[in-house]
Amino acid sequence: MKYVHCKNISGHCKNISGQVEKLDLRNPSGYDTYEGAALEGKRFSNAHVLWLTKPVEASSNDHLLLHVNKLSSLTELHLTNSLLQGSLTLSFTNLTHLSFLDLSSNLFEALVVNPFVKLDSLVTLNLNLNKFKGSIPDALANLTSLQQLDLSANGLGGPIPDIFVKMTSLHTLNLGSNINLVGGFTKSLSLGEDFAS
Repeated sequence: MKYVHCKNISGHCKNISGQVEKLDLRNPSGYDTYEGAALEGKRFSNAHVLWLTKPVEASSNDHLLLHVNKLSSLTELHLTNSLLQGSLTLSFTNLTHLSFLDLSSNLFEALVVNPFVKLDSLVTLNLNLNKFKGSIPDALANLTSLQQLDLSANGLGGPIPDIFVKMTSLHTLNLGSNINLVGGFTKSLSLGEDFAS
């Protein structure tokens, strides 16, 4: 397995040879920004794990997600603290093997479920520390394999929906720090000791 850690995307990552299975674009300094071309090419087509914690220009949100969607072998996708913002509207139609998705610590405002409905293998979804507003979408129930869901520290509001009862694989749910959420769960929902709200 080839592991690559790129601190300078425009330099080191463009000169990689061979197939890469783990690509780490985390940048401790936080000064470089993402360039879409960094993920292009056959060398990343078999990548299973992608970490990206670099700032992304506001105009590059869709460009980044478009390139990520081409990495059809991904099983883990970490896009934390990348200044991604606006609506998350691009469907991850090609990421059928994805089991772990972390979009935490970004600036997303609209929680649109369409990007996730094709993710039949998704086990962990972390959306905490964004700026999501509105109600929790009922379509989250379509993520039938989901075991861990973190929606904490957003601006979600309204009644807590009963969809979590339908999510029979779910055992860890965090809705904490959404001060506008009201209500509770039906008695039929049992998430065990890992449940946090």
